[in-house]
Amino acid sequence: MTSTQQKPAAQEPTTAPPERLSYRDYQTFWTTKEPPGWLSKVLDQAATWLRDQLSLDLDLTVDVDAHTPDRLKRAQVLHRPAGRETGVRLRAWNTNHGGTFIVTVLAVEKPRGGWLQINVTSNNPLSVAKKPRIADMLLDVVDFEDHSPLRASA
Repeated sequence: MTSTQQKPAAQEPTTAPPERLSYRDYQTFWTTKEPPGWLSKVLDQAATWLRDQLSLDLDLTVDVDAHTPDRLKRAQVLHRPAGRETGVRLRAWNTNHGGTFIVTVLAVEKPRGGWLQINVTSNNPLSVAKKPRIADMLLDVVDFEDHSPLRASA
């Protein structure tokens, strides 16, 4: 397993997603009525996905910004409490021969239920983002509704 460099999450990495989603990007928005605790299941699955896909072994229960030694793979997790709700954003960058793909998972757990959004973008204008494996992993552990992907209009 590749070693990682970790530091407290502070600022965005220099590779930023495009300002607007395009028809080449993947986007989905799901809701759930599950009781509190579903967000922990999401974070467990996300940690497995990061370990398997990006060779990043991270504790996602805390804010973190980490990358592989070559900086081609990176992940950032931010937690934000708001009243009785808890929000988490995971952003993962994977740079390879086809460019940089950015997967963003944004989730908010409410006292009863909540929602989750997944976006995948690429800086390569010839790439079409497909559903990431993490999407199916999350559907396996949390009863989400609205399973169809959303596409931005061209």
